[in-house]
Amino acid sequence: MRTSRTRAPFHALRSGAISLVVVLLAAGAHVVGGGTLPAVPVLLALVALTALVATLATRFKLNLVFMAGLLGAGQLALHEAFTALGPIKATGPAANHHLGAESLSPGMEIAAAHTHELGTAFGTLMLVGHVIATLASAVILTKGEEALWQLAAWLRPLLALPALVFRPDAGASPVAVGAPDVFIPRPWRNLRQDSRRGPPAVVVLP
Repeated sequence: MRTSRTRAPFHALRSGAISLVVVLLAAGAHVVGGGTLPAVPVLLALVALTALVATLATRFKLNLVFMAGLLGAGQLALHEAFTALGPIKATGPAANHHLGAESLSPGMEIAAAHTHELGTAFGTLMLVGHVIATLASAVILTKGEEALWQLAAWLRPLLALPALVFRPDAGASPVAVGAPDVFIPRPWRNLRQDSRRGPPAVVVLP
């Protein structure tokens, strides 16, 4: 992960892609493993929390190691949240007649069931496939991250605002500060006042 003094490019697109991949992989693995997703309001709250974490993380340029760690940690946290906040299934019709034998911690029983599933061949195969899918998603997202940063570096000079340069009109002449309003001829440019040329208006003959 490398920091950058410039503003992170395509921030909403990058954070949205990462949060979407995390939620889809975690929900898919949870459902395939036999779990049940929580209610819609709880699920939306978890999605919003995931998007917030992804928004904070995408303020920087993410490399492959950090991307894989972010995806793995996000899926693990969501899986635990799905397990703890998911609906509790009844074990059988006789469960209503034996309230005294009801477990006080159903979340622990669900977690134990998921732990038992990991010991089977199907659980191991599912775990390996999930890890491969996470690594593949991390590679794809990292390539997209590099492409978006390169695109932003290419577009930044084109989108820069041009500097405004003020140029006076061609016919306007700059006026010096403090110049007198009355015209005073310069001695080296006009040695005498302008006079009318031509014959005199009246000729006096002797």
